[in-house]
Amino acid sequence: EWRDPVFRNKSVTVYSLRPNIFDVFLMEIGAITQQGYDAEPRSNAGRIATIFTFIALMFMYTSYSANIVALLQSTTESIRTLEDLLTSRISLGVEDIIYAHYYFENAQEPTRKAIYEQKIAPKGQKPNFMTAREGIERVQQGFFAFHIELSTGYKIVNEIFQESEKCSLKEIVYINLIEPWLAVKKNSSYKEIFKVGLKKIQESGIQSREV
Repeated sequence: EWRDPVFRNKSVTVYSLRPNIFDVFLMEIGAITQQGYDAEPRSNAGRIATIFTFIALMFMYTSYSANIVALLQSTTESIRTLEDLLTSRISLGVEDIIYAHYYFENAQEPTRKAIYEQKIAPKGQKPNFMTAREGIERVQQGFFAFHIELSTGYKIVNEIFQESEKCSLKEIVYINLIEPWLAVKKNSSYKEIFKVGLKKIQESGIQSREV
């Protein structure tokens, strides 16, 4: 078919790009918007410049798209403290264990007391004490914070969360525990043994992980 003179006469003619500022401007707009232009550069230098322009803008477009995706998938930094959690619209639940009831119900610090009265046990509503799995599943659904022991919580997270979902988790310390210390008799022969043992526990991370 391409040998037919009639077909060859009807073929689309590609115009050469004239040294005109308006044409060059339209070609650059086409490159920026990932589109083409009906004219082509006439000289070799113009063609080389056009190729490099399209390649450079392609990399810029790819980098911009990657930054947008990373921004959409990144976690928010607006909630860092208990005050931020209190003023947010996120619901809050607590693992239904004995010591959690004690710490939350007897909190005297203003922020922690307000969290319990407004987020966990509002007047006229059932307190948000629930099982560990139920709380983690609600965290997975979104807009929910859950107070739980780390070892228990991360075990359930590892079972039900996707790898991409784990990156969106954030920790906020609620209960400030005092690290335990041992009291021994003055000039006791066990003093150095206890000292070395406690230092090993601290250096290995066991104390910070279990407390």
